[in-house]
Amino acid sequence: MTKKEIAPQLLERLRLKAADNLNSCLTNFGGLSQIGISQILFIILLTSLSFSTAYAVDFQVALDVHVHDEMPGSEGFAHKRIDYLLTQRANHAFILSSSFLWKDESLSGEILETMKHTSELARENPTRLTGLCGIRLEWHKLQELTRNCLHMPYMRGLKLRMATGEKGITYFERPLTELLRSNDNEIKVILMHLPTGFTKSRSSDIDTRHFILSEVLTLVHLASSFPKTIFIVAHSFNNPSAVLALAKELRNKRLENIFLDISNVAGKSKQVSCTEFQYSEYLQAWNELGLDKIVFGSDIEGNDDLTMGMRTFDFEFESIHSNSFLSQKEKQQILFDNGIKLLRKVRPDIF
Repeated sequence: MTKKEIAPQLLERLRLKAADNLNSCLTNFGGLSQIGISQILFIILLTSLSFSTAYAVDFQVALDVHVHDEMPGSEGFAHKRIDYLLTQRANHAFILSSSFLWKDESLSGEILETMKHTSELARENPTRLTGLCGIRLEWHKLQELTRNCLHMPYMRGLKLRMATGEKGITYFERPLTELLRSNDNEIKVILMHLPTGFTKSRSSDIDTRHFILSEVLTLVHLASSFPKTIFIVAHSFNNPSAVLALAKELRNKRLENIFLDISNVAGKSKQVSCTEFQYSEYLQAWNELGLDKIVFGSDIEGNDDLTMGMRTFDFEFESIHSNSFLSQKEKQQILFDNGIKLLRKVRPDIF
C-alpha cells in the first residue's frame, strides 16, 4: 500500500492517538517529564490536524464528483485514466456509468453490461471510487433497471442527463419521486445534468425564466422530501441565473443535501459552445448561494484518452486553484472540505 493510499487514514489515527497521549500526560503533570519538548510539540501538531489536511497531503482534490466511465468494448481508456487520476489528482471519484446514453431500453442486456463495467471498475478500487448508475427517466423499465444496477457492488447512486431542449425533472418528477421512494436507502447521491444551459440572452426570456425556476423548485422539493439523498447539479446548471434562483429559494431553508459542481463553466476547456455567460458571473452566483455548496467536478469524458482526460482535470482544477478572486480558505473549501463533507454522507464506510 502506498503512502498516498494510507495517508488520510494514517494521519487520522495518529491524530487521535496523539490526542489520547497528550491527554494522558496532562492528567498527571509528572507525565510531562517522561517525554521531551519536541515530542510534545509533535503531539500538539498532530492533534491540530483536520481530516481535510490529511487529504491535502498528497492530492489536489478530495473528491471529483464527475468522471465518466467508457462504453464497454471501447479503447480501454478508463483504467488508464482512473489509475492516473487516483495516483496524482483525486483521493476519491464518483464514476458515472455511460448507460444513460442508451435511449432504446429494449437493449436492456447492453444497458446492464454497461452498468456492470462501472461496478467492476469501482470494485477494483473500493475505497477510491463510487459508481453511479446512468439512467434515463423515460425508460419504461426504469424501476427494474435501476434496482438491478443499485444491487451491483459499489453502485451508490444515479446519474441523470437531460440536455438543453429536452424535458427536465419537473416533467419527470413523478417517476423520479417513485424511484427515490422505492430505493430510498440505496440511492445515496444523484448527479443530475439539467436542461437549463440556455444562452445569456435567452435566459432573460420570460418562458425560459419560468422553465428554469420550475426546475429549481422541483430540485428543492425533491431535496426536502428525501433529505438522506445528496443532489448534485452538474456544471452549476450551465447557467448562473439558475444558481441565483436556487440561492433565493434556499435563503430561508436549511437544506444541506444540494450541491453544484464546477465543471465546464470556466471556459472552453473542450471547445464547447459558449453560452455568453462570463466565469465571473458564476463566481458571483456561487457566493450568493454559499461556497459550502460548491464541489469539484472535472467532467472527464468516457472517450477521453489519458492526455485529454488529465488536461480536462487540470483545467478545472486551475480554475479554482489559480483564481485570484477566491481566498485560500475558499479554495480549500471547494477543493477539499466540501468534498469530504459530501463523501462522509455517501460513503461513511471508508472513514
